Amino acid sequence: MRGSRLKCDRAKNSEGFTIMEVMVAVSLIVVGILSVLSLVQQNIKVNYLTKNAIISSQLTQECLELARKKRDYNWLDIDNRNWDDNLPAGIFIIDFNDPAGAALVAVAGLDDPAARLYIDNRSDDNPLIDYKWFYDHDLTNGTTTPYSRILTIGDKTAEGLLATCETRYQKGGQSYNYIASDYLYNWLW
Repeated sequence: MRGSRLKCDRAKNSEGFTIMEVMVAVSLIVVGILSVLSLVQQNIKVNYLTKNAIISSQLTQECLELARKKRDYNWLDIDNRNWDDNLPAGIFIIDFNDPAGAALVAVAGLDDPAARLYIDNRSDDNPLIDYKWFYDHDLTNGTTTPYSRILTIGDKTAEGLLATCETRYQKGGQSYNYIASDYLYNWLW
């Protein structure tokens, strides 16, 4: 009997965790994991918004560069053109693959379906141009994107005109707009 009593005493004095200690430890681990998951979720959202903000700002800048290209083309062909040919006041779409002397296409605004941008999927025989990441307004060659872009040209004066480009993308029912303006000077004035 004495041997069994020693085993009982030893069982009462053995070290271990109580149920309360285990519950507190599990709770702390769960709170830690949930905090990390919340940060991961927030990071994914910020990453998406940042990516789209960069693309939108680049598309807006490209729009202004394309307007400058039209003005510059007119200067190069000064014998046959005025500096502001094909740059009338209004709201338009403009693309990188438009011929320099081509007229702009009028639209109603950013909500006009024609203002939607697509990723160009065309295949071309030109090995120097990879159209994979070019954006344009041509639905026939493209994949839909969340972006829309317009060029607004203000009234002209003898010294120049105001060109404003606006790009919008939508995420979760919320719109994000990027606007840039530049005054296109008539250098020959």
